[in-house]
Amino acid sequence: MGKVPYTTVLPAASYVPSSTTPDTSGDGLLYSVLNPLLSEYHTYFTADTPYEQLTLGAIGTTLTEQTAWTAAQTAGSVTATELNGVVTVTNTGTGAINVPITAPVGTTVSGSNPVLQPYDGQLSNWENVAAAGTLVLNESGALQITSANTASSIVGTPFTTNVTTTGAPAPTLSESGTLPSGITFTNNANGTATIAGTAAAGTGGSFPITITATSTAGTATQTFTLTNSQAPTITSATTTAFTIGQANTYTVTTTGYPAPTITETGVLRRASPSVVRAPAPHDLRHRSRWNDRQLSRVNCGDQFVGQHGHALAHGERRGIQRASYK
Repeated sequence: MGKVPYTTVLPAASYVPSSTTPDTSGDGLLYSVLNPLLSEYHTYFTADTPYEQLTLGAIGTTLTEQTAWTAAQTAGSVTATELNGVVTVTNTGTGAINVPITAPVGTTVSGSNPVLQPYDGQLSNWENVAAAGTLVLNESGALQITSANTASSIVGTPFTTNVTTTGAPAPTLSESGTLPSGITFTNNANGTATIAGTAAAGTGGSFPITITATSTAGTATQTFTLTNSQAPTITSATTTAFTIGQANTYTVTTTGYPAPTITETGVLRRASPSVVRAPAPHDLRHRSRWNDRQLSRVNCGDQFVGQHGHALAHGERRGIQRASYK
């Protein structure tokens, strides 16, 4: 609904034609009066906003319509709602009412050919709405998908998001691509769609799809991505065994999306090797001696082994990784 159509625009009451020097010869006097008036006229009226000359009968009809419309507005008996380029005018009154309509070019009334008339670059007219009736206006507008192109869901948790559009008539919505098991795409047949459901276990990941809106006004597409998160689970064995003296590897594996960060708490200990006891010091003089180069490490208190392993003579001999006796 908009301005009252065909509003008569007249020069201000203070208007005075530009001063002219009257030409009293022939028709000169007439032209000298009319030309300034025509020039002023063209500043008010154009082909898009023509001057409407109402008859006395038309003036009476227009005044009656304006009075009735003012009363309906005061009573609140006529309302209008808009969804996706479709405007519905509803009359809850007990009598029919003529409603002033101004709409974009291409708009149709209740699906018929345009009955609105061009005025000021738009369409305008009084349209009758029956008692307790409705009037539907379908704007002809370019399609556009207006909802966000991303959404996030969680495995095992109910999820829903809506796809919305603009344009008229309301488009049909469809999608191509793959959604997680348990989540579906539904066209609501009113220019919207719903993506909803509960994602099944093991479906964590990123799911790109293409949403398409189609109507007689054209086609619009959107690349949409659903990020389906899944809680992490550690899937590797809870124990492992390493062999002293050999390179060992243990891999911790997980599931979940996005890929989790893995940390640990506690102490990773070195395995205690077998204790190799050296002979008494005096035996080193009568038997083959220890080869210091092959003693990897001796932990006696906080000491490391010295030459010929003499530190082995006191304290508990632990921590020898490898020794050779000849």
